[in-house]
Amino acid sequence: MESKENINSAVEEQAEIDAPAFNSDSSKDNSPEEFDPEKAKRRQNLARFTCFLNDDLAVKKIMFQIAPSEIDEYNEDSLVEYSDKLHHGLKDATFYLSRMMDTADSIETKYEKDFLSTFEPLRNKLSEIENDAINTKINNNQLRSFYQSHISNIHSDFVKNVTHDVFAYNIKRKENTQKIGESASSINEILHLVHSYVMRNEDVMESLPVLSKDPNTNNGLYGDEDANNPIAKEIYDGLGKQAEESDVVALKDRTLLIIRDYGHATMVDITENPDGGYDVEYSIPKICSPDKANSLPGVHKVKTQYDSTSGEFQIKNTSDCAKTILDFISRIPTDNDIKPSHNESINQ
Repeated sequence: MESKENINSAVEEQAEIDAPAFNSDSSKDNSPEEFDPEKAKRRQNLARFTCFLNDDLAVKKIMFQIAPSEIDEYNEDSLVEYSDKLHHGLKDATFYLSRMMDTADSIETKYEKDFLSTFEPLRNKLSEIENDAINTKINNNQLRSFYQSHISNIHSDFVKNVTHDVFAYNIKRKENTQKIGESASSINEILHLVHSYVMRNEDVMESLPVLSKDPNTNNGLYGDEDANNPIAKEIYDGLGKQAEESDVVALKDRTLLIIRDYGHATMVDITENPDGGYDVEYSIPKICSPDKANSLPGVHKVKTQYDSTSGEFQIKNTSDCAKTILDFISRIPTDNDIKPSHNESINQ
């Protein structure tokens, strides 16, 4: 595991590399930008957050690359080769996951502190998985079983618990993450929990460079000053008419949203597809109305107003992206859509 000092050094080097881009406006008139410690801290947070996202993608790629195939069980030699590939892949995945946790802790947030203790159960799980790998024999059934149970598996109840209990503006987010972490049993589940805890965290988003603040609401636009992300700006401008407290994060080829009071605090992740259009993933921790929630595009259907859910859909045309997202947000249930239970009706 990399030390926190090494993580800090790595992101500081990245911040230095990015510095000319950040100062591009001031360089036009050849006048140096006056040093602002708050801006410097936020830019460093952005470098760290970007490192976190890159490592997140690295773990996903590793899980795909070390999946067993028919070729790997062709003969004894191929099984030995696959066993080596599996162990090396697990070592790399563990390294990146550990660095993701360290990087999250190095982001200087205003309120949420000590990510390390939050992730402690997950570090213990990584050690257990590594120990189980050592004891796995070079046998086709055992190797396949290990990959499925310790690498790729992700239980539906685990995902449901994360969606329901790990979300923005939740005072028990840290406590819930630690508790859910005790039940994690695979690299995929550990990655999902670490990813969710950081990405569904308003304190992390609001620690990034401030691009714009709405004077009439608590809406903010944060992120990379040089991302060239007009979609994020268009969504941010549109949200001023329908949301009172939201965070929009503009990154290169990616826009993140946390919208408070819609499904309690809905998180939306919009990624530009290399083939054109956008892939949209969302998480709604509080349904409020099953009927309205089940009408959302790509939603995983729910039964009661106490459920949580997630979903995904695609937007084919770039010109339609912001409009489609704003329409999607307007359709997310709010507390006003909650119907009183039978007992509540009687009491009224």
